Amino acid sequence: MNRRGAIVSISEASREVQRAKEVIMSEPDIRLEKVCVIREEIEAGTYEIYYDKIAEYMLRFFMDEIVA
Repeated sequence: MNRRGAIVSISEASREVQRAKEVIMSEPDIRLEKVCVIREEIEAGTYEIYYDKIAEYMLRFFMDEIVA
């Protein structure tokens, strides 16, 4: 590959990275609807914590880290 081709490839990769950044930045950091529902459940005393699911996710994450 000549130098000119390399410059084009870098430029295209740079544009793709920029597009990805723009998409990420356009998304909200939190899902406001979900936060509102959880807040209402906590205030009403109806929010349930599923300890088994939390433990399962934690174990799966830990196992993935060991295997990887």
